[in-house]
Amino acid sequence: MKQMTFLVLIVFLLPVLGGLAVGQDTFVFQFGLNGYKGTMDTHVTQRFGNSTNNMGANIENECCEYDPTYFDGKSVLVMFDIWCIPTNAVVSKATVEMYLTQTRNGAHEKKVAVHRLLKSWAEGDGIGIDGRIAGPMEVCGKWTGTGDIWAGIGTNRPGEDFVVNANDTIEIAGDIGWYEWDVTRMAQYWVAHPDNNFGAILLEPHPHAQTTGTKVFASRENSDAKIRPRLTVFVRAYDIGCGKTTTTWGYIK
Repeated sequence: MKQMTFLVLIVFLLPVLGGLAVGQDTFVFQFGLNGYKGTMDTHVTQRFGNSTNNMGANIENECCEYDPTYFDGKSVLVMFDIWCIPTNAVVSKATVEMYLTQTRNGAHEKKVAVHRLLKSWAEGDGIGIDGRIAGPMEVCGKWTGTGDIWAGIGTNRPGEDFVVNANDTIEIAGDIGWYEWDVTRMAQYWVAHPDNNFGAILLEPHPHAQTTGTKVFASRENSDAKIRPRLTVFVRAYDIGCGKTTTTWGYIK
């Protein structure tokens, strides 16, 4: 009886507490971690001649303007299957982390933004930093690999290829190591609408800086499992109906 009374107090006090994380579950998604296989990633390019290439199985993904003279902007696509999080979960915070392995063609500081993708895509198995010609069922800068085309070459059209407003934007120079983006709003959408989880795009905000150099990140195929892309989702509550929430996972299992 005491336990039931305590649960009711948690449920009704949550709005008063303003989302205080009385209890919290943490989900970490990284290819190979505890057998997880739900990551897809690649990069696509705008440059004529390479925009039909697929790099889906390469060990690294490239982002930002390589050389503005040739309109050679590159963007990273990454998707995490998070089906194991209940659709009624309330996300308190979520982050995407990418490990910078190198810079190419100069180490100018670049801004990198993360947006929610609006179209499904197929990873493919092209290798090499510039890949090879994509098959019809493999993503590239012109088509999705799922029977659709990108509205802008290089997955480049806000509002059609990806959500207009970025979830987060950070600045990256050339320091090797981890970089983190806040994707809380995006993750909450994915949790509530799992059929529309097409992942995220990391890109240099438009217009691109007129400087050379790309940022290169480890992909899910990288031999070092510790530096593969990682999504961390913190869940603080679960909707149990009637406008109430509980902050303890165990009560709804």
